[in-house]
Amino acid sequence: MPPDTPSPSPSALPCPRCDSRMDRHVLPVLHARTVEVDHCNGCRLVWFDAHESVALTGLGWARLIRLLQDGNGLALPPARPSPPACPHCESPLKAVHNRSRYGEFVMQECPNRHGHLHSHTGVLAERGFVRGLLPAERAAWSSREHPLNCLNCGAPTRGETERCRYCDSPLVVIDVPRLMHGLRHANDAAQPTPKPAGQPFSWACVACGAAMDPNEDLACRSCGQPAIAPALVDLNPLLDQAEVRWHDAETERRLALARQRPTFVPRERRPGDHRDTQLARLTRFTRRDDDPLEQLGAPRWVAQLWRYSGVLGLLVLIWWWR
Repeated sequence: MPPDTPSPSPSALPCPRCDSRMDRHVLPVLHARTVEVDHCNGCRLVWFDAHESVALTGLGWARLIRLLQDGNGLALPPARPSPPACPHCESPLKAVHNRSRYGEFVMQECPNRHGHLHSHTGVLAERGFVRGLLPAERAAWSSREHPLNCLNCGAPTRGETERCRYCDSPLVVIDVPRLMHGLRHANDAAQPTPKPAGQPFSWACVACGAAMDPNEDLACRSCGQPAIAPALVDLNPLLDQAEVRWHDAETERRLALARQRPTFVPRERRPGDHRDTQLARLTRFTRRDDDPLEQLGAPRWVAQLWRYSGVLGLLVLIWWWR
């Protein structure tokens, strides 16, 4: 069984959409580090600081996908009257249209580069784990018992439209072979040497239930159904196997230490004045109360000679070179 995921800690950041406090989750990234990801399960939004989503390992992505399952099927909370703003500086977020080798995706970015906001579908689209339905696939879902679910809010649909009628997110499906390739590549990049493949991954076809390995099979060998997942919960068998294989004690130790790290509270800084100039800093060395020799009871002239010995030495050196 995969290791137990600890409960999230309350975040200090408000949700850019509804202003409620988001949940903070600690995930492993490359180079033996961890990052804190803020998630609002009511609005189905994830806030990343800087480039946290790019540096996630395979185990980090597996746990993030489980995190994206929270809140599916629930109604969206009421939005704030003003447009979504950065939780750090309150600046309005701007929509950014990016393109990867797998297609286009949209995210909302802070103009001051404090981070970016993603929907559940946008997180998966950024890494190219999703794709749109082909016309033949869209027609086939209308006659199947297995519903097509919105990856953002979890609402069931038959694929009649291209967007979800509840949250207006594009209706896409998870490309399971591409997902497994991305998870395996991210996990191997964090290891000093590649690990052997070992046992193949096993996943049941959503159409007929036949076992298939998404690392090798692009489609089911029994019914020809492409290896796609119409809902996030369909990935749980694969995530169970991935977490067991990629879990290690050192990663769990780093995650536990990161969760126990106290929250940083910035100290108030006074406004700058004459005390911060270089001349004021140099005069601190001429104060009598700061002289260690006088504090030890040495004569005053000895303390003064020691205090100005550097200047006297420099003058002697200049005279000698002349």
